[in-house]
Amino acid sequence: MAFSLYTAVFLISVIAVFFMVRKEARPLVLLLASISYIDHLNGRAVVVLFVTTAIVYAFGLLIQFFKDKNRNRVAGVCLFVCLFLLVFSLSFLKFSSRIPRFSNLIIPIGFSYYAFQAIGYIVDIYNGKIRAEKNIMFFALYMSFFPKFVSGPIEREEDFVAQVKELKSVRFLDEQRMSEAFGYILYGYFLKLVVADNLGALVTKLFNGYRDSGSLWLMLGSLSYTMQIYCDFAGYSALAVGVSRIFGINLVQNFTAPYMAVNISDFWRRWHRSLSMWLRDYVYIPLGGNRKGVLRQCINVSIVFILCGIWHGNGLNFLVWGMLHAIYSVIDVLIRKKKSNDKAKSTFSVVKGRVITFCCASFAWIFFGASGLKTAVEYCIAMFTAGNAGTTFIAEYNELCKETARTNFLLVFIAIVILMDVISYKKNKPFPVVLQDYACGVRYLIYYLMIIAIIVFGLYGPGYSASNFMYMNF
Repeated sequence: MAFSLYTAVFLISVIAVFFMVRKEARPLVLLLASISYIDHLNGRAVVVLFVTTAIVYAFGLLIQFFKDKNRNRVAGVCLFVCLFLLVFSLSFLKFSSRIPRFSNLIIPIGFSYYAFQAIGYIVDIYNGKIRAEKNIMFFALYMSFFPKFVSGPIEREEDFVAQVKELKSVRFLDEQRMSEAFGYILYGYFLKLVVADNLGALVTKLFNGYRDSGSLWLMLGSLSYTMQIYCDFAGYSALAVGVSRIFGINLVQNFTAPYMAVNISDFWRRWHRSLSMWLRDYVYIPLGGNRKGVLRQCINVSIVFILCGIWHGNGLNFLVWGMLHAIYSVIDVLIRKKKSNDKAKSTFSVVKGRVITFCCASFAWIFFGASGLKTAVEYCIAMFTAGNAGTTFIAEYNELCKETARTNFLLVFIAIVILMDVISYKKNKPFPVVLQDYACGVRYLIYYLMIIAIIVFGLYGPGYSASNFMYMNF
């Protein structure tokens, strides 16, 4: 949820109504609030959501009906038709910009996410993992819940609806839940407004002016984008979790200190976890997973990451980004097969693994963040060939510090983000949850400092410009 006066007023109003109405009406309040919020973002998105929800709801009941009658072939036909409609619609909207006749079509906000939810839902019904949801209000809320609608996480129907059915037991005066929710919201806005948005100015300058920048600056640009994209994505995820927690709904933790990963497989267990788990359960495992030999496993992994790249965008740069992660993952599979009998890793091996994984991810992000494949390739070539004397770099950096007082503060905030991730990694739980273990005074002091940072360096700082979360584009 982007920060705006509308968002603040909307959220306060929804919270007030949610806890004032009869407890049985709470799901309806959230559904109406979600429709209102989506309509505010884009009226066309509401129409697409309504049609998609109606189709998937109907097909879910049909598949369940025929499964109960042991008419698996008919259920399979229903599954195929529904999957075809969803996949075709998603593919067409993703690639319509490349078709002259449909170049003005834009994929509706949130469609990439709830389409994946819908696919998982009907596949799980067909496989007998869940039963079709008969309550259309619960199902519609699953598809449209406003904190996760724009950029996920991609939730499983059984987990989400089970919590919706228990909304009547949610108490407003639950200090633990509200403190966690408040912590998540502050943490999310800190990552987004203080770190990601401020890094964005430097990243935009370097990615647009890479021809005039030296190697050290381009390396700095790559590292800056690596942190920007993490703080942007993780910031939205934290906001979604925090807002949902107010209403007593727990969403998937999408990011769990991904840059602490010791290998690329570990990275994808920590980065955009709901997407990673979806690809694992509905693409990788159905293809055979790791059950049919190393060669087949490598092929399956490659297919997954190529699809992941295509899902993020129709440009060749996204395809190359996916292929790079496919190559990384295949190498990781082969290394782990070779060293499967090794003893516990040494500290040096762990540190080395983290550095290599971070560098590989950072290099791949260049293709993800560039405006096109040509730009990404030229950026990479310039990064290793442009040259830049250390003294020149330092002089230019000092000049940048004179232009904006934020530069040195930004380094401090990046260090704080890294420290938060280290603590989260050590404690094996999200940082806002870790804060609940601290004394009340310490916890609220940290909240206070984050509020000050958001006001001074984010929301009201000089030159601030609100920008959408990056994952809204997918």
